[in-house]
Amino acid sequence: MIKFMTVATFATGIALSGAAWAGGNMECPTGKKVTALLESWETVSTQASAGAPADQEKVAALASQCPVGSRMKETLGAVKDALGFVVASQESHAKDCPVEKLDPSDPSCAAAKEMKAFRTQALSGLSQLASYASNASCSAAASCSVAASDSKECNASSQCPIRIASRLGELKGSFDLAKQEVAALSPSDRGAILASFASMAESHQAVSLMPESVMTLAEGLDGLHQMHGKMAEWAQSNPEIMKSVPEATRLAFQAEVAVIDEARQVLQQVTETMKAMQAPIDASEMVGAR
Repeated sequence: MIKFMTVATFATGIALSGAAWAGGNMECPTGKKVTALLESWETVSTQASAGAPADQEKVAALASQCPVGSRMKETLGAVKDALGFVVASQESHAKDCPVEKLDPSDPSCAAAKEMKAFRTQALSGLSQLASYASNASCSAAASCSVAASDSKECNASSQCPIRIASRLGELKGSFDLAKQEVAALSPSDRGAILASFASMAESHQAVSLMPESVMTLAEGLDGLHQMHGKMAEWAQSNPEIMKSVPEATRLAFQAEVAVIDEARQVLQQVTETMKAMQAPIDASEMVGAR
């Protein structure tokens, strides 16, 4: 039987695994979750893309009833584009990375190269995970292809981080409303929505993978945020090396950090709203609501 992993259960390991991810441990719990989820999404991607329109309509109809589900397509699309921008930006400025100019005999060289390699791996895995989840959240293939086209155009534009930040800002406001919508649901209505999702997950593996994927993305972005703090500390400790970094590369990295932080804040709101949605429902509340 396929079951949803509750937010409360999943969240117990976030602090420890997030710290391990930020510390450069490539075998950390977060990294293992990303790897396992990518393998699971790979097995269902063909089925999902070839899913019957009727099935897609059922999932979309159910999502529209949920304060979280109704916002998932836009949220995952924005997170996917945010990560896509950061990956593209990092690749385009790779040759100017200060780590590449370090003397191998420098004591800080090994740690710096490990941080860079880990950040690259983390971004790649999270970007792939966001793409799988975003594509699955699309109710029609046409909307997915349009989103992919927009993402490629954005990655080639200097306005990309501004546009993405604007979308993420709107989502933060939207999830403020989502929390209110969850609070306004009667216990019976909330229970019915959760029961419907659990039932749908039994026959649609993409639905069952979505909650854990969203929470793992949140955990991964939190780890990247912590890693960026460590990278800032390294830069402050190596001012002479940083002087050789072109201004364009410096500004690009600042934009990458800002976009990751905006996406992280959105996913924090998503997980908080999911937790509120999945809060235990007392039997007496169900009786009183009838």
